[in-house]
Amino acid sequence: MEAWAVQCTRRGTGGTTMARAHHDRRTPGDWLRGLFRQPPPGFYSRPAVYLSGDRMEIEHFCTVLFFDENKLCLRLAKGRFTVYGSGLRICTLTAARLTVQGQFLRTDFSDE
Repeated sequence: MEAWAVQCTRRGTGGTTMARAHHDRRTPGDWLRGLFRQPPPGFYSRPAVYLSGDRMEIEHFCTVLFFDENKLCLRLAKGRFTVYGSGLRICTLTAARLTVQGQFLRTDFSDE
């Protein structure tokens, strides 16, 4: 469906002229390529947090700064992520992922 715009101008006795609106005309192939394009560089290495019930999974952190049963503090590439709760325990710890189990009260993120 093409879009048309009406542009009113005064020329002597007055009148209107029809001007075609310029819209981005994309083919279905272009639209699909845009939909399935690759994400920007570094997208998959950004920190991610997943919460399901009493488990929290944190990916792509730099360092564990502090941990006890009430607080977990992680350094991220561009800040600090802190989890507050009770009965926290680390279930799994790898270079790229940390899984914590317990009762979560709140989380904080701060820029450093």
